[in-house]
Amino acid sequence: MGYIHYKRSETDRRSVRVSLTDKGKAACDVLNKLYQRQLGSLEAVGEVAPSDITGLNGALVRLERF
Repeated sequence: MGYIHYKRSETDRRSVRVSLTDKGKAACDVLNKLYQRQLGSLEAVGEVAPSDITGLNGALVRLERF
């Protein structure tokens, strides 16, 4: 779909280099802006602080390990 570019290594055919195209970088920027807007509304509307999310992520990682 034109979002990523991959090129196989000339010396080791098993190795592949993957990078974003300009279209992929633009899509990444749009998603990042939407994510940042969502985080802002989460704090304003949902009264969830960034420290709450950090704590939650840590708890979920520990739960997954358990």
